[in-house]
Amino acid sequence: MAEVTGVHSSPPATATASAAESLPDDVLAEILLRLPPHPSFLSSASLVSKRWLRHTRNPSFLRRFREFHRTAPVLGFFLNSSHGALFFPTDAPPGRIADQVASLRRNTGDGLWWLVGCRHGRVLLRSCDWADLLVWDPMTEGFVCFPAPIQMVEADADRDAAVFCAASAGGDGDDEDRRSGAFNVAVVFVSGDHVFGCVFSSAIGAWGDSTPVTLPLLMIYDEPAALAGEALYWIVNGSSLLEFNCGSQSLAL
Repeated sequence: MAEVTGVHSSPPATATASAAESLPDDVLAEILLRLPPHPSFLSSASLVSKRWLRHTRNPSFLRRFREFHRTAPVLGFFLNSSHGALFFPTDAPPGRIADQVASLRRNTGDGLWWLVGCRHGRVLLRSCDWADLLVWDPMTEGFVCFPAPIQMVEADADRDAAVFCAASAGGDGDDEDRRSGAFNVAVVFVSGDHVFGCVFSSAIGAWGDSTPVTLPLLMIYDEPAALAGEALYWIVNGSSLLEFNCGSQSLAL
């Protein structure tokens, strides 16, 4: 008896793409929902077609995606070095975030940016002399550079800053909602026998009024601030907390 053999070939790419495009929206959403949580997977999926791009950028889908995977992956960490801020990814190869950090350069001074902190998908960097601040979004590659308050630069004393994003109007206040909105940068600094607080709003592109308060001599630790509600907290004098309420623009120890 003759034996018939053959090789099973994969369907043409055009047929596969056509089949994927014929999927109902709810089925496609369920498939995309089960992609690994690393941003590169959704980014790759968004390149398939305009329809897939629409799904992967839909705020409702992104909220479901985050709830489905529960814990966001750690992409890497930033570290200040003698060469300025560096990014170390948790997986190899380094990828575009590390390349972007390396490409950030100033036109004046030592040309380097130094890490201050991260929050709500934004990275806050500063010049060596604190004269300029830069807020950068690694996912969109967009950034905004603006001068620090002149009073803080001239004080040349203890100072620190933090970036945060307010929830957009009608949003539920979660990280995805905040990430899509405007950002704010709060700074605190010591000048003479006063401590000052001030907030920059990207919505208006300007600093608000400085809030001075007389407090005992402070040493502001070079550590990221903690955000709770509308207030930011910095460690000062080793064991105390400096509170800056960004809503009421008030400082307290």
